[in-house]
Amino acid sequence: MVGIALLVIAVVMVRQHFHYLEVRRDVTQDRQSLVYWGNPFHVVTFLELRDADGLIEKLRAFKKATEDDDGAEWIYAGRVVTNGMGSAQLGAVDWSAVVFLEYSSRSLYDEAAASIRYRSALAEFDRHYSHGARRSMSENIVLPQRLLQRRIAAAFQGVESPRPFEPAAEVRFHHRRMIERLLGYEDPGAQAAVVVNLQKTGSPEQQAADARYVAPMTALMARGGYGPLHVASAEPVVGSHDFDSIVIVYYPSLEFFANMIGSSYYQGIYGDKQLGDVQATITAPILDLL
Repeated sequence: MVGIALLVIAVVMVRQHFHYLEVRRDVTQDRQSLVYWGNPFHVVTFLELRDADGLIEKLRAFKKATEDDDGAEWIYAGRVVTNGMGSAQLGAVDWSAVVFLEYSSRSLYDEAAASIRYRSALAEFDRHYSHGARRSMSENIVLPQRLLQRRIAAAFQGVESPRPFEPAAEVRFHHRRMIERLLGYEDPGAQAAVVVNLQKTGSPEQQAADARYVAPMTALMARGGYGPLHVASAEPVVGSHDFDSIVIVYYPSLEFFANMIGSSYYQGIYGDKQLGDVQATITAPILDLL
């Protein structure tokens, strides 16, 4: 009996892992290798281009320069649909795209970032901001299993699912603006929503409040088969500000995300979402176009 139970657990864990791997590859166009050795260095870069018609062309040029000359691997690229929360440190910026790159080492990135070719490629954009990240291979492998544990815990605790979402009677103003942009994006039902977060940990009181927000959100994610793709420790690079972590989260579609933030469920828990600072940017995957 013990052997059968262990076999069932192993099968469930394997299915969980390959579900998230399939989502990563086929839905979010995320190209993070399942297994990677050494001590790779990740960099998230926010890009602003006021002439939106030239965005894909300039991203292709940036990709070619970093891959061919600097040895970077492009893990994720997203066109910005809307900027949810703007960082106090970065100020109000209407970002156009976000890219997440991997270098085999920090020294390789530093060398690339100082090169003329790299700076010339970035100079094609009106504004840019980069922040480094450390993401271990073990974190990459264990993350789906943590969501599985959260799903099981929610079931045993009798946590009710808020889906289908019930529209809230009152929706915060900035959420109403986000919903308009999410639903106004081309083909919202077919596009995944990938939220790129730069986060600075708040005070002990803010951390306690934020934990009350995170608990029901992770339970919702675990039950729905979506959630974090990357959770990494932030590491400053030249010109970066003070952040502690980088979290990239997948939602099934832009329409789903719009319905969620406009629901009585989300509006009820949102007041507990408290951080020292945050840049939260909602994107749609476009790496396959590059």
